[in-house]
Amino acid sequence: MNPAHTAEPFVETDCTIHHNGHTFTANGAAIYGDRIVCYAKAPDGPQPTRQWVPKYGWTFTDWHGNKLGDGIVTATWHLRGMWGTKMYAFTVVLPDGRRYHCRGQGEGMIATGRLYKDCATA
Repeated sequence: MNPAHTAEPFVETDCTIHHNGHTFTANGAAIYGDRIVCYAKAPDGPQPTRQWVPKYGWTFTDWHGNKLGDGIVTATWHLRGMWGTKMYAFTVVLPDGRRYHCRGQGEGMIATGRLYKDCATA
């Protein structure tokens, strides 16, 4: 069963890759309580640039690329950092209707967030 369809806690496992003789393990995606950790995937077509970011059509997945939900970009802003120069605010909606306000650095990057307050009692 897709973890996005249930309110049960979900913590992804087996997030290990082997590259050039080295092994790397990540924590993967998680949905627990009022928190979510997932990965952002931009819509197909023109990729985000410094000047343009697609607002609609984003997909949010686990480490293995399994879809957890859909979303939109609600804001972007520039920042100085070693990992990127743009931050995104997303609204992520799971199939069961739960909505999360997330932040991340865009395509292929991790996005973390909290359940919207109006969803907390649902």
